[in-house]
Amino acid sequence: MNTIINVLEEFEKLAYKFLLAIIFIPKTIVQVTVNPTWVPGYVKGELAQKESPFDENISPVILLLVVALLPAVVFNFLPDFDTAITGSPAYEESPNSRLYKFEAETNSISGSDRIYYEYTWYVERIEGVDGEGRLNYTEIPNSRVPHNEFDNRNLIIEYQNNNYRVSKDSYIYEFVDPGDYFVNVEVRKFDPFEEQDVEYYYDYIRVNVPADANKKISTVGENVKRGQTSEKPDLTKQITEESTIFLALALLFPPLFFALSTTLFKKGTEISESSLRESFYAQCYYFSPLSLAIWATYYAGAFYTSDVFFYWGDSIAAPAILTPSLLAIIWFIGVETQAVAQERGIRGWASFLIVMLCVTILGSVGYLVYLYTQPFSQIPEGVRILSILAYPVASILLIAGFVFVWFRRKRVDGKNVTRGEVITFIALSLVILGFIGLLYWAMLPTPAAPVEETSQAEPLPEVQVPTLEISSMAANEPPVESQPTQAATAAPSAQPFFTEQFDGNLDQWNPPFFTRGDQSVVDIVLVDGKLAFQLRQSDDKKPWVYLINNTASYENVQVEAVFTNNGNNTNGVSLICRYSENGWYEFMVSNSGFYEIGAYDSTGAVKAGYNLLFTGGSSAIKTGLATNTFSAVCNDSELTLFVNDVPVRTVIDNRFNFMNGLVGIAVSSPQGLPVNVEFDHVKVGEP
Repeated sequence: MNTIINVLEEFEKLAYKFLLAIIFIPKTIVQVTVNPTWVPGYVKGELAQKESPFDENISPVILLLVVALLPAVVFNFLPDFDTAITGSPAYEESPNSRLYKFEAETNSISGSDRIYYEYTWYVERIEGVDGEGRLNYTEIPNSRVPHNEFDNRNLIIEYQNNNYRVSKDSYIYEFVDPGDYFVNVEVRKFDPFEEQDVEYYYDYIRVNVPADANKKISTVGENVKRGQTSEKPDLTKQITEESTIFLALALLFPPLFFALSTTLFKKGTEISESSLRESFYAQCYYFSPLSLAIWATYYAGAFYTSDVFFYWGDSIAAPAILTPSLLAIIWFIGVETQAVAQERGIRGWASFLIVMLCVTILGSVGYLVYLYTQPFSQIPEGVRILSILAYPVASILLIAGFVFVWFRRKRVDGKNVTRGEVITFIALSLVILGFIGLLYWAMLPTPAAPVEETSQAEPLPEVQVPTLEISSMAANEPPVESQPTQAATAAPSAQPFFTEQFDGNLDQWNPPFFTRGDQSVVDIVLVDGKLAFQLRQSDDKKPWVYLINNTASYENVQVEAVFTNNGNNTNGVSLICRYSENGWYEFMVSNSGFYEIGAYDSTGAVKAGYNLLFTGGSSAIKTGLATNTFSAVCNDSELTLFVNDVPVRTVIDNRFNFMNGLVGIAVSSPQGLPVNVEFDHVKVGEP
């Protein structure tokens, strides 16, 4: 019984606090907005109270977190307003059937019963890739089918969850010919009495129809349905996550920065916890209306549809939505200017410049954070380099500051620098310079011993094959190779060229190694005179596996392979030349029509890891379930890719300069899995 009473009492306190927040948050926001000069005196008076401070208005820190942090957290729980396609056989009992059913589910913004849906489906056949790497595709005649809710034309649309926001539609299509296709759906919500659409969404799914009728149709790019998650959203859990806590701290940084700027150079005031706290609390009040206005604008834009402003168009909607934030920014700058002028006792124009400087700094930091979070951003690399450079510079400046303050204190005290202090200073300087010089000398590279040149006309020396020591390697970790012998200087004409038919064993090939993924998701087998690679999905790892031939080391060489795709089009099949402990050159071709030429720097002499030299698309590549012949030519500094006897691209490399090494092959999954590739043969010859 006591437990129930305790629970009810705690609930009573929580409900009371919640109701007070509902009352005090708007009350405080209005009070701060209408009369901002009230803030400093109120904060100072409340902080002087030892019991129940801020009992008439909500605490400034809590207010800022509620109006700035809570909207950010809640936004993660909103559904994605979009449409998504899924595909499956039309009949479960016939999984290999060419009759396929596609379903699209749409989460829309508007829930009005006056707005209607229209789904328009159509199919495009992928013809190949043009010279600039763009896919060529054409719409299949008679594949376009509209499902219109208003005029009951081919009506299949269904509503989900008993509301008008979530709808679902389906489309059945029979694929007659093998190949690759795009199945597209355009979804629009419209008012039949208005010309302008209320909402518009689009999605597509890529379909591969195999030539073998006994194999299943596969799809690529299938999206998860919006609004469906493995577990129900938990607001309490989201608020207590580490990312949310860091976000809360980040939101408190701007008022703390303004508080520090206000009190830093204030005459007659030392920076203390009490003085900084007063200014910080006042700044939290000032930032709250601004944060509320910005989030209100963000939410208005996210939930905006064209019917809100009576179909007047974006020229009316954009100013109407953005004006409140603009007014809030002007109010904030005016309030901060007045607060800085009062705190420091300076004129208005000077305080305005201080405020604008602070706003510029905060804006620059925010923009850098935005750039930092973008895909493939170079900001982290810049931060890494600048941080390392700033470390010695900051150390020198600190020591210089120490010396300056020491001399200044001497002058203030009327004391002269003694001879012993000068000698000590010179001795320490010499010790530091000597230490720096010693380090510099110790880190100088040792000159390599001169290599005796041999004439190309000399007889071919005995070849000793270098041995690869491949251990359990992490992603992007290069293999370790022992130093090659004099075979690297042999005349190319006398090198042992060969054709690997894969009709025996793999004794001439080193064990596979990985720059991504591991052995558990890869099968490499010899089947009927072919070398088959099968790559499977595991823990979101997309494998990149290499096989290196240990027959001989080559300088100028041509490597040719014939391979057949039996799986996903977004595969990657590579030829390797000049493989050594320093790195290698790699030529990758994908059945999606794209190719890459790259260099892998194992030692970091230029730039560690895989470096893309060129990428593009070629119509010479046979897409889909097809067989391609491609070859890689490494001839001096020229790297040339041929596909089906068509010269695709030549790249001249003067950066990495890999001179000689082994040859090999690789299979990867740049985008999707599973990958199933068979090599018919690999031929190594003169370029």
